[in-house]
Amino acid sequence: MNINSFEHLLSDKQHLRRIEAIAKKRTQGTSVCWEDAVQIANIKLLQAVRSGKFRDGEIEKFFRWAMSVAKNEIIDFIRKEKRYSPISLDQSIYGTELTILESLPGEANPLDAIEIADLTLSAIEALKRIDRQFPEKHYRHLCVGQANGQTQAQLAAELGITQSAVSKRMTELAALVDEALALGLFSAKAIKQHQQKSRQPKSARKRSDSQW
Repeated sequence: MNINSFEHLLSDKQHLRRIEAIAKKRTQGTSVCWEDAVQIANIKLLQAVRSGKFRDGEIEKFFRWAMSVAKNEIIDFIRKEKRYSPISLDQSIYGTELTILESLPGEANPLDAIEIADLTLSAIEALKRIDRQFPEKHYRHLCVGQANGQTQAQLAAELGITQSAVSKRMTELAALVDEALALGLFSAKAIKQHQQKSRQPKSARKRSDSQW
């Protein structure tokens, strides 16, 4: 079997139910969302398959290997999630002065505001998880720098890497976010387009103490 065949096996319903069962069992009694754990496991499995980490062609062995990978990723994800506390909606996004509430369209279009709020939170949660999964990539640093108008050359100098490496990491990050949001039928590009289309002049808002 080739890589495409193995990727197809990842969508097997029984396989997906087993991953859900592991996630629910492992997150029981914690504040970690089992659906997030499932999402991380699926992303990691897809990456492992595409990188050719499974080489034995037998289907039965593939599913055993996949369950082992999924279980380990879920355990690792839960352990990392427990280290972080909830973040206020009023907190600046990735080092900028813009908050989640301030990034939403005006009150003239409340339905769009609700939809974009949901999309924005999903995207940011995906970015946070990816940054924690790959700390050596400094994805957060790159996002902060880009949001603050830094060039790739400046970011490369700060991190001690080449400009091409910065460009590659930004491309990788975009792909990872799209993979993470795919389970919710959204993409990073779609979120950006929706925000641009629906954005209204901002009106004064009371800051919220709501938690993510």
